[in-house]
Amino acid sequence: MTLQDFSAEIFARYGTVRRARGVYLYTAKGVRLTDCFLEGGAAILGWNSGKARTHFKDTFERGANGSFCGGLYGALETSVKHLLPAEYTCVRLVPSGMIAGSTFSVSDNSQLWRPWLDFCRTDDLNKADHPVGKMIWPCVEQGLELPPVVRIVPPFPFAGAPVVFAFTEDYAMKNPDKVPEHAVCPAPLVAALTRSFYELKQALGVYGHKDFTADSKTFSEWFERRECWLFPKIAREDYDRFVLEALDAGIIFSPDYDTPSIMPWRANAGDLKRLCAGKN
Repeated sequence: MTLQDFSAEIFARYGTVRRARGVYLYTAKGVRLTDCFLEGGAAILGWNSGKARTHFKDTFERGANGSFCGGLYGALETSVKHLLPAEYTCVRLVPSGMIAGSTFSVSDNSQLWRPWLDFCRTDDLNKADHPVGKMIWPCVEQGLELPPVVRIVPPFPFAGAPVVFAFTEDYAMKNPDKVPEHAVCPAPLVAALTRSFYELKQALGVYGHKDFTADSKTFSEWFERRECWLFPKIAREDYDRFVLEALDAGIIFSPDYDTPSIMPWRANAGDLKRLCAGKN
């Protein structure tokens, strides 16, 4: 099911989405929907989380919102590099225009990077402590090589926002024709994306396995959970019907079979039980 078709299904049942907070969407018909799609990861920190929106607003109010360079790409690159191993020295914004998490044509060797699944903390930090932990890259721990190109969905929910690609130094030097220039992006959005990556790094140090397992049995009949990501157990041919039935019950799963849903670990447990009871 396409994102456009799914949006139409939401509108047909609940009208427009008037407001979004945390993992909830509030509709014109007064129904609160629990969002387990979260724009394919763009809203993984919540629909109104952190200060990225403030950075967007502050930069927007300066008025320099055209197609010219606002001088913010360097800060964006630094924020992404803070998340990744040192081998990734080249960062680029690439136009999206597709559902978050789709495959892009920049490189045939790119691998989608998912927070917590592909990059997680090793220690069990107390949430009262400063949220900076030692991070690992699982493929390195398993003795595998780093992917030469990774693509990252920025954790800032903004329809049509660019996607970030990061290249290892070795790959960028050997394949300069496959490393694009930055996409033209207005300064307010670049500022917001930059802030969102710092907030993602902070969240990686705060939330972990215990947060994702709290209510995970609720969805175990239909999904396999890997950290906070939910991969469907349902047959591909039955998935669209399942998504629409869940939508009738007030819960939103990814409309795309190949884009995993996300465990709504900050949702009210009672909502999840009620919604899944309606699904059954």
